[in-house]
Amino acid sequence: MTPKGSDIPAQGNALGGVGVSNPALKGRDMKAIGFPHMNYIITGCNFISNLLHELDGLFDIKLLTEDELRVSDISFSRDDKLYISSQSSLDLVMERTRCPERLRVIEILSDKYQCRSVMKPLFPDFHFETKKLSEIKKDMFIRNRKYIVKPSKGFFGIGVKVVDEQAAIHRLVDEIRQEIDLYGRVFSENVFSREDMIIEQFIEGDEYGVDMFYSETGDPVIVSLTYHPMPAKERYHHVLYYIGHRMFEQLYPQIESFFIRLNSILNIWALPIHAEFRLAGDKALLPIELNPLRYGGFGFADLSYYAYDQCPYFSFFLDHKYDWKKIWNNRRRNKYYAWVLAYNGARVDTSEINIDNAHAKLRAFIGDKPLLHYQELDYRNNPVFAVAYLAEEEEHRLTRWLDVEFQDFFL
Repeated sequence: MTPKGSDIPAQGNALGGVGVSNPALKGRDMKAIGFPHMNYIITGCNFISNLLHELDGLFDIKLLTEDELRVSDISFSRDDKLYISSQSSLDLVMERTRCPERLRVIEILSDKYQCRSVMKPLFPDFHFETKKLSEIKKDMFIRNRKYIVKPSKGFFGIGVKVVDEQAAIHRLVDEIRQEIDLYGRVFSENVFSREDMIIEQFIEGDEYGVDMFYSETGDPVIVSLTYHPMPAKERYHHVLYYIGHRMFEQLYPQIESFFIRLNSILNIWALPIHAEFRLAGDKALLPIELNPLRYGGFGFADLSYYAYDQCPYFSFFLDHKYDWKKIWNNRRRNKYYAWVLAYNGARVDTSEINIDNAHAKLRAFIGDKPLLHYQELDYRNNPVFAVAYLAEEEEHRLTRWLDVEFQDFFL
């Protein structure tokens, strides 16, 4: 269904039919042929998509590790384009950003309280407030209402807790502090808040993940839109995201409208964003959080490539828009496309396991027919050991992932 090699496909006529894997373009002075800015990919400490490596050296794209950036004299101007593969790079990149307007946008989007504040005109009835972690008390919460407490700056659901009638506030605060202490050793205050919390009303409804970028003229370009159903076991929270044509058609107009309205406030250009939304009971789509300069982690955005033959990183750097009407052609309309994150399992000792057996069992569980691509991950330094990209004709074949016990693949 999709190309299985490492080359990234040409996308429409964006390059006059020349694919981005064309070696003849390596090392060319792209500014001399119409590319006036530099393009940078900064890689962090987690999984780095193979698609990013493919782009290194093309179209003035320079791929740097955090360490390479740190010892260089590189800074980022208004016209440069920038993508980071991990939240860990955010602090360093902000230090090197020499465009005050862009830096302001990054700071607002990466701080959940500031982000909620600027979106107040869009959602005037949405309740939120900021508190220090040490200030959170039981009497702050109204009975019979649910709330979310989370760090003002953070990611991957770390330190995020639901407060309801049954919540023991002292225990909840201790759990947040423990999680923050664990990750706070790695990330600075610019990336991960240790004391500043945001308390906001709980949004009931289905959750969705969106990867997008603002074009050079500020137009929103959606590169990935997926449904995120909740698994039976909370510890496998991100196990499944998937999309089908009908679901996409229903949600796309509202998501595009949100990003258009957001830009009427912030004036964003040439910036990728990973966003999470919930579809409330009144069918209003409300943002949960917006993460600037990147797409979803662990190859989340790569589903766009394996499912639709579109490279989301290529699209961002070359300002290439998606033609979703053509993408959802007859051979795709009756399929569901999914990104599956395979966890290590709650009681797995990674020093003792035979990971090859775990991969073999997982691939057997998936089967050959639906598998578009299988990506092994560094299971010793991550809580996950693989990502699978799937295409299924029946939706229930995907929802079975919500009941999977990953422990079974390691027995």
